[in-house]
Amino acid sequence: MRARRPILLLWALLGAGCREPAPPLEPAPDLLLAGCVGVGPGPECRGPDETITAWVALAEGEQVEAPAGAVAVAGGARVQLKGAGEVRVRGRRPVTVRLAPSPEGSPGRRLHAEGRQANRDGRPDEAVRLLTEAAARQAADGDASGAALTAVVLSFVHLEASRLADARATLARHPPPAADGAARALHRYFEALVARAGGDARGALRAFDASTDLATRLDLPLLPVLREERAMTHLELGRVDEALAALEDLAAGADALPACKQADLFANLGWARLASSRAREAGTGEVLRRAVDRFAACDKASPLKRANARLNLALWALRAGRADEAAPPPLPDGAGPELRAWARYLTAHRAEAPEARIAALDALAEQTADAALERLRWQVLVDAGVLLARLGDHAAAAARFARAEAVVAARALDVPVDAGRVAFAADRHESAARLVAALGPRATSLGRWTRRSAAAGADDAADRAGGRWAGRGGRARWRRR
Repeated sequence: MRARRPILLLWALLGAGCREPAPPLEPAPDLLLAGCVGVGPGPECRGPDETITAWVALAEGEQVEAPAGAVAVAGGARVQLKGAGEVRVRGRRPVTVRLAPSPEGSPGRRLHAEGRQANRDGRPDEAVRLLTEAAARQAADGDASGAALTAVVLSFVHLEASRLADARATLARHPPPAADGAARALHRYFEALVARAGGDARGALRAFDASTDLATRLDLPLLPVLREERAMTHLELGRVDEALAALEDLAAGADALPACKQADLFANLGWARLASSRAREAGTGEVLRRAVDRFAACDKASPLKRANARLNLALWALRAGRADEAAPPPLPDGAGPELRAWARYLTAHRAEAPEARIAALDALAEQTADAALERLRWQVLVDAGVLLARLGDHAAAAARFARAEAVVAARALDVPVDAGRVAFAADRHESAARLVAALGPRATSLGRWTRRSAAAGADDAADRAGGRWAGRGGRARWRRR
């Protein structure tokens, strides 16, 4: 019996060591960062603020173990890091956020600053050269965040000059790092602006959604800007009352904003009012004057932005019947074809004889076939039609309205159903009916034609006889830098 005790003891010891092994840890979760001058692989926060904000993706049932104070948001959790540290999710490998020196002061970042200043000083060609060189240098030096930020500013310069293809290519050439949530949100925001400028409402709304999702995860200050620009997209889609309500709500807190942000907000609010039944009101002119004043007080505003604000004010004067104040402002070097076309629109309306105005508008209609100028083309055709109807030439008026209908019919196809295609068509059906009323009993045949085509519909041409709608080209756009 004694001889068996060592064997039993050995068996017990071996059995105690045969416990189930711990399950292997799952791969580390995806992480987004904000509060860094740049983000590198690892992830690495270069030049961090006092607090780094991180968002970690979580599967159902997963929890953040460290750091403490995680806030559930958008399918994950937002956490705060005081410098370098680990983000640990139960059952997953930890993610270590390392710190690195800021890239500020590097050659690429210095070129970036010089390019921005050149644009503010009204030297857009020099700005394009410097910013292009800056982005290439930053990319070569491994500063992908800096290159993405430079690409955003460069796309803005291209957009101001209506070079949509260049703006789109610039953004595609320098995408931000996957972990740089703040840069990705800004990048998608500018992708939305480029899409909207090209008439792609679907693409714009998708990009705004993506930017909003990123900004929400990281609680970025970009959120109010996104709300403002989404409202402007709704305006593009004919959802005027919805857009105006959102902008009025944002403007209620404008006094707390710096002059540059106030300028942007008042420019957008004024444009929305121009697109509404409040176009002729004195309050609309007051909002647009405030935009002009705030741009003058904003040392970051480019000459193009200031000229655009003055052009908006002149468009309001045209609608309000104050022809002596509706002269187009002088345009600086670098003004794109869109801004110049709207200046020609104002010039056309300054001709004294209606026949001369019609001739100038007809000529402008032939010069605005580009997709970026579709709203101006539509407006010009409607204006010419209204003037011809007043002169009693209903056949010629109907021809202009038919061409305007074709422009809007093509535009309606870009309006997503869930974004308001029905409202878009219904709004124009009502406007078309008002057009028939404005033309009077002699326009019976024109009225039958208008009702048949109203689903694609022209806008409120009856109101526009006194001045309503100007189109997207005259409003202040693409301003964030």
